[in-house]
Formats: sequence, structure tokens, C-alpha cells
Amino acid sequence: MTDSKDMLRTLYRSSPNAVVVTNNAREVTGLNPAAERLFGHGEAELVGTSSQTLYADPRDFDQLGETHFHRHAAEISRSYTARYRAKSGRIFDGETTASAIISSTGERDGFICIIRDVTAELSLQARLEASDLQLRVALSSANEGTFSLNVVSGLGSTRGFINEFLGIKSADATISLARWTEALHEDDRDEFLEAIDRLRKQPTTGLDTVHRARRADGAWRWLQTRGRVSEFASDGTPLRISGIIADVTERRALEVKLAEREQQLENAIAAGSAGIWEIDPAVPGAVAIGPIRDMLGVPDKPELIERDIWLDQVHPDERDAVNTETMRLLRGETDSLDIEYRLRDIRSGEWVWLRASGQRIRKDKQHPIISGVLIDITEQKAMAERLTRNEQMVREAMASVRDGVWSADLQRETVRISGFLVDLLKIGAPNEELPIKDWLASRLFADSHRGAERLANLKQAPMTGNGPAEINTVEYRMTNDDGEIVWVRSRGRVIEWDENGRPLRAAGTHSDITEEKRLQTELERRDLQFRDALAATNEGAWRINLKTRISDVTAVISEMIGLPPRDARIARDELVSRIHPDDRPIAEASFMKLDSGEAGTVDYTVRFHSQMAGWIHIHSRGRVSGRDPQGRPLIATGFLSDVTERLETKQRLEEREQQLTDAIQATALGIFRIDVEAAELWLRGNIAEELFNSGAETRVATQAWLDRVHPDDLERVTKVTTALFRGTETVAVIDYRMRDSEGRWIWYQVTGRIVEADDTGRVRNISGVIWNIDTQKRLNHALLEERERFEATYRATPAMMHTIDASGTIREVSDYWLSHLGYSRDEVIGRKSTDFLDPESGQRAVETSLPELFQSGRNTDIPYRFIRKDGTKLDVLLSSFLERDQDGNPLHSYAVITDVTPLRAAYAQLERTNAELDRFATVASHDLQEPLRKVAAFAGLIRRRYTGQLDEDGTRSLDYLVDAAQRMQRLIDDLLSYSRMSSQSLRLQPVDLDALMADVVDQLDAAISESGAQLEIAALPTIRADPLLMRQVLQNLVSNAIKYRGAEAPHIEIRAHCDREAWTVSVTDNGIGIDPKFFEKIFAPFQRLHSREAYSGTGIGLAIVRQAVERHDGRIWVESAEGQGSRFCFSIPIHYPSDGNGTA
Repeated sequence: MTDSKDMLRTLYRSSPNAVVVTNNAREVTGLNPAAERLFGHGEAELVGTSSQTLYADPRDFDQLGETHFHRHAAEISRSYTARYRAKSGRIFDGETTASAIISSTGERDGFICIIRDVTAELSLQARLEASDLQLRVALSSANEGTFSLNVVSGLGSTRGFINEFLGIKSADATISLARWTEALHEDDRDEFLEAIDRLRKQPTTGLDTVHRARRADGAWRWLQTRGRVSEFASDGTPLRISGIIADVTERRALEVKLAEREQQLENAIAAGSAGIWEIDPAVPGAVAIGPIRDMLGVPDKPELIERDIWLDQVHPDERDAVNTETMRLLRGETDSLDIEYRLRDIRSGEWVWLRASGQRIRKDKQHPIISGVLIDITEQKAMAERLTRNEQMVREAMASVRDGVWSADLQRETVRISGFLVDLLKIGAPNEELPIKDWLASRLFADSHRGAERLANLKQAPMTGNGPAEINTVEYRMTNDDGEIVWVRSRGRVIEWDENGRPLRAAGTHSDITEEKRLQTELERRDLQFRDALAATNEGAWRINLKTRISDVTAVISEMIGLPPRDARIARDELVSRIHPDDRPIAEASFMKLDSGEAGTVDYTVRFHSQMAGWIHIHSRGRVSGRDPQGRPLIATGFLSDVTERLETKQRLEEREQQLTDAIQATALGIFRIDVEAAELWLRGNIAEELFNSGAETRVATQAWLDRVHPDDLERVTKVTTALFRGTETVAVIDYRMRDSEGRWIWYQVTGRIVEADDTGRVRNISGVIWNIDTQKRLNHALLEERERFEATYRATPAMMHTIDASGTIREVSDYWLSHLGYSRDEVIGRKSTDFLDPESGQRAVETSLPELFQSGRNTDIPYRFIRKDGTKLDVLLSSFLERDQDGNPLHSYAVITDVTPLRAAYAQLERTNAELDRFATVASHDLQEPLRKVAAFAGLIRRRYTGQLDEDGTRSLDYLVDAAQRMQRLIDDLLSYSRMSSQSLRLQPVDLDALMADVVDQLDAAISESGAQLEIAALPTIRADPLLMRQVLQNLVSNAIKYRGAEAPHIEIRAHCDREAWTVSVTDNGIGIDPKFFEKIFAPFQRLHSREAYSGTGIGLAIVRQAVERHDGRIWVESAEGQGSRFCFSIPIHYPSDGNGTA
């Protein structure tokens, strides 16, 4: 049996932590090897001296003496952190656990202190805190905050902007999902919760939702929440969602504005009546959108249609012109297209007048694209035609000399002409007969077909009964001697038929309508300009009869009330009914004043319900334009404008101004404007109060401003200011100090820009912003000092450390690294870290260790062999961690290197010692077994030879001798097995525990059958382990469960589960159980809780199980109560170091 004092002594000598023992006077009485290494003193140097020499500050020693080590201290054990000093002068932080040493009489005999160097941990913690602060500042400046939500508990943590949004003063906070949803707009809550629930069900989809939330000050803001599932529960369901919440109110406003613009574009297209078009020569066809598709008789999809389909339905008179003008625009010969033509509407078969306007939207000569709008102008054409006829009647009455008559023989196809055409055609005397074909030939080519069509119509005109035949009218163009075009209108009808009903003669009149056509064209142009101007300003014209209250309105107003977008006549009551009830009195009062003559004009703004856009603001203005014979107002005309956007813009500007005012007052910010000529500066915001103690707004002379600038910054500020004043620089950004109203020097950042200059380029006004950056400046200065201190500490620390970049190049090393390997800093910085390794270590680093580091972010105790400058080799263990950039790419690796050369020597010595122990155990067991065999043999011989000759006591004593020899034999066998297990190599390989358990059950088949045991075995994993040791573990545990059974038949359950670190296997039985006070004892070698008569065995089984598990870096424990069965559990790590050959 192992002596507990020997075990404690071994623990004391091999502990990786420093152990210092003192007496009650706090004089050192002992140090373990780890303490000698940590402090640099040998044990002989310190024994008998005061432990005060180990502390960096004597005050720590005195204070700890008062609180921890005086006689009346109540605690037996205390933990604290103190600063210590090594023999080399290095000062380090030590995490210390001090315990009193109590004698057998209960007296305090001294203290034992266990010390662990935590200097590097504390330094890393400080850096992490600084990094966390930077992250918070970044999130705050970007109006973003992070969150992490536990979807099971509904609790989450928030950081940054969102806490300020909710009115929480702390940088980090814990809030519930319910509290957050209370802040959401009631119209958005269900959508937000549905998004969270959808992420629970589909964890790979991600979270991205925009919603409204009420800020702590009551303002509604638009927020965007983006996130993903960042943690899953053990059953694979989402456990935690993490992400970012950002304020997107301004972006949302822009999106709404864009949607309004797109709606306005759609309205503009709808107002065009016929749609839009686009032609790309690289594509075989044209794109058409809108009613034009119905006119052409093509389906909605595809949008691309053949150009020939379109051109075939264009009126022959305009077809060539349309094609020519389109090609000129494509070739770049003109900048725009504006042409009118007729198109046959396939739905009705009638000709529809269209106006096509367009331009080049891509001016690449190789691949141009043209696009435009189609407007239905059929109604306009009809109105123009009526106007032309009326004007022609007047012209005929006033200028009959430009008229004439004609008479045609339809059978002989001859014609007689009188009037102005005689001179125009140069045909000689009036009424001279000439062939109709000569008449037709004298017309313009584009109109020749009209004469032919008319002649054909006259020759086919049916005979009428009582009334005259239908009058046929045609208009055509001719040219005079000067090449000028003369427009002619010819009207006539058949006046005679033969007995068979064939037309014989036709007669009619012809008139010069050139001036009429010119006026018509000019009128159409002016009308179109007028309407375009109204449409461009979103205005409509109105004309009202004050007596009948009937109004004539243009297309804009018609469209507002839901009529087709063209001129219309409607009752004024229809317009009034669409005015907001609260505003109707304003409109009615204005027109009552017109009607009564009290006023000659109207000018008012009211809310109007538009069929297109709902409630809008309209501005109506007009005047009396006609009176009756008594002079009373009769007709009023005017315009109506949609001023909604203008009023909304004005309101937004007022809101922006108020927001700017609020922002300036709420932050350490000021805006300024400098009048260069007046040498005066206007300042607004908290900065004004801070600098001049004059309220939120002030005016000061520019010199008074400069007088407050720090003397060290004045020259630089003057130089930048002068450059702005002279116009050599248009923008300037500068940081400098100014004296505030309390006399303190404060850092500010000033950004200025020239905003106004005269015609000569002389600067007149400069505007800008000023920020209080004092806190940021001081923080940056502190961070710079901290960085310098860190770098100095890094270099001076008494440990081998180096830093490499992503390419493996050394960027920094500690002084101890240099001194230990014998290099200078210039010989190391900029070289690859593998340059200092032997070939085998270098290859392993490049092929294995560095890739694993860049993937996992950490390496631990990687064995390498460094080459000193003098050529000697140094065995080390290297541990490192990786720093990544914001994109997750490797940035730097920080490594700590431990010299294990002495440890390697000690390990070799230990292996030799173990080998000697193995040989000793083998020899000892052989030497012990030989006498035992003789004792057992002779005892058996005596029992056979002297049977019946010995009395009862003699026979019983002889039985005891044989039994003792056999038990001694089993003990020696078990001891030898235990010894060999501790020294044999661990052969690691994949082990299928399901298959192994089946073999164990086969081995124990006899015991299972004899006891009637029932085994319930769940699915077991495949683990990396030594198969022989795993067999001994499972066989011993199951055998014990069968052996230590109660009155009932054994029921044994074997199960396994996995966490992130290890597989845990449990063996549960319904046996006699174990008293918890014996939980540790049962795992010691040869320890028994029951007599050999009750339960057989040597007591070595559980000791073997524990040794096998611990050799796998695992642990074993028991859960039980006496009489209630037992559960033995052991865990095997999923990953642990291997020597690369399958052994560990």
C-alpha cells in the first residue's frame, strides 16, 4: 500500500505551481522545484530567511500579515493576488492560495503558500478590455448596436447604440424580448416576432427585418435588425441569435421618396395615354409598354415586338416619315424625335393620331438606344379639324378669290377647273378640259394616293333616292412656281348617274387652305406648348360660368377627379365636393366674392381629394375674365396647382432645422459662419456656451476667436485660416486647443469650407462645424502611452516570446528570447520563424502546426527544436494564439516558448527508472511465487498423507495455510498486472465500444446466466483509445455490477453521451450500493469494503479501472447510496496529444 506521506511528497516535488512553506514567524522553511524556478533562488538560499524578501513591495508583506497570517485570523485558507520579486529583479503578479498548517494537537505550525504566475493573463485581460472599449465606441459612432438573444428564455444582452435608444445608461445591458417588443410599433410587432419564429424553424435563413420603434425620448425611428443563429442546443435546435440593430430612419425616408418618384413616373406614363417605347438596334424589335400594345393587338408578354408589326399599322402617309425620323435619331443626326402620325387601332379599325416624342438614352455610336413617350392626340386633331373648317368658312366668305370649282366626267376621266388652281397648274384657260391623271400628277408624291382613292370612291358612289349624294372631301398639297407648298381642300359629290346607276359626272369646289393649315399648325404648337407647360408644373387650367357653375377644365384637373386625362366640362359642385370639409368655406367664400363683385381675383390653398394620390394640397388662383351686359361678373378663369410636394418640402425643411437645432444642443457640437469682409464669426451650439459663456448662439470678432487658440497651435491655425480667406484652399480640417470660459485648454476639431465668393473670386463667407474632441484626444494619448508600456514590458519580460505575421515572418521578440538563443534583434526581425528551427521542426511547423494555428486560432505545447547561434540545440514547447483582422484573416500570432531541455533529460531518466521498476517487479514476483508454490505443494502433500492422523485443529490450520498461499498467489498476480499496466505503452486507435461490449458480455456469459442478470445496452460510440485497457475497464465494471448484487436479479444499464470535450460512459446497477464516505477508498489498490466470505476478489479491479481511464487523460467517479444501486461513470477526451506513432 502506498504511504500517503510519499504521495504528498511526490505531489510537492512535481507540482507545476510554486509552493513556499513558512513557520509561524513567516520564515521560509521549504520550497519546491517550481518555486525555485519561479523566484530564481535555491532552497538553501531562502530557508531560515524572512519570506518578506519574496515580495516586490514590503507593504504587501505587512498588510497580508495583518489580514491573513496573524495568530487570531479565523480563516484556515485564503486566496489573494500579490506582487513578487524574483532573484533576477523581475516583478510579477502571483495568484496565491495560503493555508495554515495545523498540527495533530490543533495548533498552527506555519503556512503553505501555492503561487501561480498570472502576469501574462492580467496583461491579456487589460488588452481585451481596451479592445472591448474600442468596439463600443465604433458601434456608438455608427448608430449601431449588437444584441444576443436566448430564444428559449427570451432574455438577451445588448451593447452600444441600442441601450442609449432605450434610455439605458450602461454600455452593456440585459433585457427581455418582451420589453423590446413593447418598444416596437404595434403594426410591426407581429411581423418582427414572426421573423424570430421563422429563424427558430429555419436557422439557416438569417434574420433581416425593418420595423419602427419608439426611442426613449418618444420619437419613432426606423430600425433594421440583422442576425443569425450563433449557438445551438445539444438537440440541434437554435439556442441563441446574435446580430446588429441599426438606425435606418434617414435611409427609409430616401426609400419612401424614391417610391413616390417612381409612382409619379407611372402616373406620367399613364397620363400619356398610349405608353412608352424603346428601340435597341442590337435587339430584333422594339419594346412597347402601355395601351399601345392593345392598339397593336399584341399580348403583354414578351415586351419585345417586331418593328414591322408596328410600321404596318402606321398610316401610309406617315409611315416613311416615322421610319426616316427614327433612323436619323438612331444615327445621331438629330438629338430628339417629335413626330405625329396615324395608327390603325386594331380593336376598332379606326385611325388614331399619336404623337411620338423621344431621345437617345445611350449615345454610344456603336450601340445606341432611343426611348420616348406616345401620346394619343386624336381628340386634339379632331378639335383642330373642326377649328380649320370654321376658319375656312370665314376665309371663303372674306377671300373668295382663293376658291374655285371643278367638274369631272367620271367615264372619260377628264376634269374642268376654274379659280386659283388655273394659275397654279398653268393649264391655260379656265374650264379647259384636261385628263384627271394630269391633275393628280401635279400633286405632291406623298398625297397622290388621296386623289386616286377619291376618284375611285366617286366612281363607286351609289345612286341616292331623293336627296343629294354624300359630299366627299379631300385635302392635298401642291407646289407653286416658287416651290412653295400650297394646301388645297377639294369638296364634291356625284351629281349624275346613268340608267344603270353608274356615276357619270361629279362637281365641287376647291379652296386654298394654306394659311389655314399654317394657323392650325401654329395653334396646335401653341396649344401643345401650353399643355406641356401646365403638365410640367403639374397645373391645370379652369374656366367657370359663375351663373351656371359649369366649369371647363384641362387634363390635369380631369385626371385628379378620376376622368380620362383630357379636357372636360364638369359641374363646380363636383370639384367642391372633393375639397376637405374643413377647407370648403375658404373656397366658397372666395367665389362668392367673385360672384358678388366684391373681389376681382381669387387666391387660396385647400386640401383636395385626388383620385390618384388621395388628399393633396392645391393652390387655386384666378380672376374675372368676362362680364354680362350689365357689367356683372359672368366668367372667371384661372389655374390650379398641386403644391403638396412644395408644402411637404417646406415642412421637412422646418423639421430638419428643428432636428439640427436639437442635435447641436444635445451634443458637443457647434456650427459657425465667418463673414470675411466683416471679420466676424457667428457660432451656434453648446460650443458657444462652452467657449464664451454666452448662451447657445453668439457673434465674436475673428481676432477674439484667434486670441483663445493655444500658443503652440496658433501659427498652424493662422496659416490654415489665411489660406481659406484667400481662396487658395476651399476646404480645411484642423485640430487645435482653445481656452474655454473657465480657462481650461480643450481640444477641438474644426472643419471649414468656402460657401460664397464674389464674381472676382474673393471669399465672402466660410461655414463649418466644430467638435469637442478633448476626450478622444486624451484617450488616444493614453492608448499611445499604454502601447509603449506594453511593448517595453513585452521586450523585458523574462520569458521567450515572439510575434509573427500571417506569412510566418518575425515582427517582434522578447529580450529573453534573444539572450537565450544568442542572437541580436537585427539578426531576427524580418526573418521567418522557421529559420531558427532544425529541419524536422521547420517542416512540421510549415506542414502541420502553422496551418492548424491559422484554422483553429490556437496551438498548445507544440514541441520544437530551436538552433542557437552557437549551433547548440534547444528543446522547447511552444504555445500560441492568433489575432485576426476584421474580415477574419490571420493578422499576427503571439507565442510563448518554454525551454524543456532539462525536462527532456528528466523524462529520459524517468523512463530508465520505470524500466528498472518493471524488471524489479518481474524478478520480485518470480522470487515470491517460487516459495509460494512450494508451500502450496507441501501443504497439499501433508493433507493427503496425514489425512485422519491430524486432529480437528490441525486439519483446520492446514486448510488455512493452503487458502493463504492461494490468496497470496492471486495478490502477486494482480500486483504484477497493476505494475505492468502503468508502464506499458498506450496504443491509441479507433475502438468500437459496441463491438467491445459484445465481447465482454460473451466473456461473462456464465456469470450472467448464473445470476439471471439483465443487461440494457444503448448505442455506444467509436472512440480513440487503447482497446486492451478499454476491455479491462468495461469487464471490471460489468463484473462488479453482477457480483455486488442484492436480493433481486441484477439489472444493468450501459449508456454513453458526448459533450464538446469528452465521451462519458455510465454503468448503472440495482445492487447493494456504496456508502458515499467510501467513494475514494474503493479505487485504491487492494481496498475492500466487504469480507472475502461475502464477496470474493483481491480489491485490485477498480484500481486497474481508474489507472486505465487516467492513462487516457480521463476521469472516473461513482454515484451511489447504500442499498440503492450504483452508477460508475468514466470519461474519455475526444482529443488529446499523441506522439504521432499511435502511442501516448
